[in-house]
Amino acid sequence: MLRVVVSSVAVVVAVAVAVVLVGAGCDKAADTAASAALSAATGVDAKVTTAGGAPQMTANSQQDGAAVALNVGAATTAPAGFPLPVVAGLTLQQSLSTSEGGEARFMVSGTTTKSAKEIADFYEPLLKARGLEVSRNDLNIGGTASVHLSGVAEGRQATVSITSIGQLNMVAITTEGVQ
Repeated sequence: MLRVVVSSVAVVVAVAVAVVLVGAGCDKAADTAASAALSAATGVDAKVTTAGGAPQMTANSQQDGAAVALNVGAATTAPAGFPLPVVAGLTLQQSLSTSEGGEARFMVSGTTTKSAKEIADFYEPLLKARGLEVSRNDLNIGGTASVHLSGVAEGRQATVSITSIGQLNMVAITTEGVQ
């Protein structure tokens, strides 16, 4: 059932991206119309806002015991229940939480000017403190730094991926079953 919910959210994301790209800077009436159209087309509670020129989209769905909450846009916050602190200076741009049968999964992503090493050094001990066996891969190819942390333990897992793009670092964190 979670696949149905996630596919509904994927439709919302695709349509919302188009709406945001076409309608950046729209007024409240346009935001309301776009939100209603998305909700009607997908059956998912969706909201699009472009106030202040910073597009935001949220979508929430619950079907057959499965739940999905998605936030995309500037100044997104970590979803409720996200099991890790967000490193200082990381500006989240996407968050996703899913739940099915009591199993919670989370994903957040964003950008920061902190180095890949600083970010990995922050998250590695946090993953270990949650009882995960952590592997770390540091790469530097042509001046582009990349660090990948992967933690696993009996039905629980987490990843932290950091990639440098010039002075900016892209960070993606996923967790499943981590408290």
